[in-house]
Amino acid sequence: MQKSSSNILERGIVRCTRYAFMPNRLRFCGPGNRDDILEFYANANRNLIKGSITPLLQEFETMYPYLEFIAKESGIRDPFDERVVTAYWLGNSLTNKISAKDYHQYLIREFDIKKKVGRKIANEISDNFSRRSIPHHNFHALNIFRHTGKSKGIMVANVFDQCRISAARIIKINEDELVVLRKRILADESGNIYQTKAQIDTIKNIFENVTLAQGLDVSDIISIHWGSVCEKISMDEARNLQKITNTCIKIFNGS
Repeated sequence: MQKSSSNILERGIVRCTRYAFMPNRLRFCGPGNRDDILEFYANANRNLIKGSITPLLQEFETMYPYLEFIAKESGIRDPFDERVVTAYWLGNSLTNKISAKDYHQYLIREFDIKKKVGRKIANEISDNFSRRSIPHHNFHALNIFRHTGKSKGIMVANVFDQCRISAARIIKINEDELVVLRKRILADESGNIYQTKAQIDTIKNIFENVTLAQGLDVSDIISIHWGSVCEKISMDEARNLQKITNTCIKIFNGS
């Protein structure tokens, strides 16, 4: 493997770990080797990567099949290529090029939707599957996850707000947490969801004595998953993430 390809793969694995870490630590998904993932995370922050975390990341029962699917549809050999990882967690040109039809067929095949939720709900998912549907973490969390037995009925807005990837701007840095401006997702009386204007929120940046993201400054834009910082992201990445989130909300509300 050429050095440039190796670097893309290594960056992809590190980036993937940053987003997958917290839900795994909270026992929502992924393997039971949580201390190994935490150790890798800590070493990655010090640029002291030792060994391979890939076998553990492959045990994430939703994330890894998505990475495989995006890679295959994009003609990319390795699912942990940074471009593939970015497509799934933040969204990029790869995400946008995959057709809703191919994505729908993948869901039916990979997650055995009809078996999990029954024919009636499976047909409802198929009927509501629009051309805007995209293979992205936020779309799965809101529009697929709520049907497949991981939650009862419509997912509570607060749960989705934590489960989705969101972007925020840092306004203050404390010892172990970040004060940010972030848009929340709430539900109205009819059950539709909407996004608020940016509000002050507090985000973890130290977990079990490990700093999650280093080198941050006030005004930086960060990504967030389950109340913890994942990484600093660019303005373009934040805009793309917001665009995808808007689409997810519209599809959820049937508009």
